[in-house]
Amino acid sequence: MEAIKRADGRYVVFIPAKQLVTGKRQPKYFDYKTGERGAEAFIKNHQANRRVHGDHAVTPEELHWIHVVRSQLGDLGKIGEVLEHWRKTGANIKPRTVAEATEEYIKRREDSKLADDTKNASRSRLRGFAKYLAGTRLDQITPPEIDRFLHTKTEGGNRRSFWKELSPFFAHAERQNWIAQNPLSKVEKPDWGKPKRGIYTPAQYDKLLETAESNDEYVLRYLVLAGAGFLRSAELLKIRKKDQVLQWEDIQLDRFIHVRKEVGKGGRERFIPLPKNESLYGWLSNYILRNKPSGAIIPISSKHLRERLQTIFDLAEIKTVANGLRHSVISYYLAMYPDAGVSRVSLWSGHSETTCRKHYLQALRKEQGEDWFTAINQLIQI
Repeated sequence: MEAIKRADGRYVVFIPAKQLVTGKRQPKYFDYKTGERGAEAFIKNHQANRRVHGDHAVTPEELHWIHVVRSQLGDLGKIGEVLEHWRKTGANIKPRTVAEATEEYIKRREDSKLADDTKNASRSRLRGFAKYLAGTRLDQITPPEIDRFLHTKTEGGNRRSFWKELSPFFAHAERQNWIAQNPLSKVEKPDWGKPKRGIYTPAQYDKLLETAESNDEYVLRYLVLAGAGFLRSAELLKIRKKDQVLQWEDIQLDRFIHVRKEVGKGGRERFIPLPKNESLYGWLSNYILRNKPSGAIIPISSKHLRERLQTIFDLAEIKTVANGLRHSVISYYLAMYPDAGVSRVSLWSGHSETTCRKHYLQALRKEQGEDWFTAINQLIQI
């Protein structure tokens, strides 16, 4: 071996092929700082190393890394096992930052047939996760980092919802080779926690109906249909212009209220019966026959309706409860029909029977349920 000066001023030493396991000649370059002196020192060390280890000697740098591997593994025989694991897990990783990966996944979700509300919730949660880990590579995220992010969310349903959103995201990332292993698999799934499903009393509902009748027709329609018709806010009120909501034409007085799949949560169609002997049918038939309405039942946006709804609550001196009308109508109906009511309510409200049993079977008396549903009777004009 000899030190050869290149045209660019650097020096190079070629290690002969017969001295290497690869069987190929290997160049070793020396920059301007080390120059010829560094090349000569390398040749001297290499020849001394050969005298100790034989023809297939390793370079000083390689010897250094052999010592490093031995200190980490203890047994050099494990190198093959480690390399095979790396080949299966890390060799084909396609690196993405968290932001890049979440945006690619969001685009995939946007192109799916999921309901708009589901897409919006997914987009919001994933971008929140990306913001928390801004600039981090997805394959370098650790389970503790994910756990810390989840603990920035309210314990219970909110934290569990974020976990549920991240679960398919990381599964997709693993399939796309963005990560070698799914870190979420080592994060404990959060509990739903004990839900706080508050309800109104029949007397409060009666007062709200009375106040709305005197002050705001749109709020009255909302109170009746959400409070006695098992309808969700999003099925009655538009958040965006393109949203589909319940129309007067969806109410067939001799049959049911038809919640079309374009209106129902998750694109699920359902039918809410209108028995002629019940108060909801009485109010709807009376109102429709007198006014012959058409189009959207509540033709104003969700934002405007909620502002007007708050005014009615203030006038009635009643404190608002989150999703209180929906929770109340389900709870009071189950109080009236504790046995047969679960299967009916699950169909009418769009909840599963398990959810109804777990969250809405409260310690209410049958007569309280009757008082809730007959509160509408005061509105019916004879």
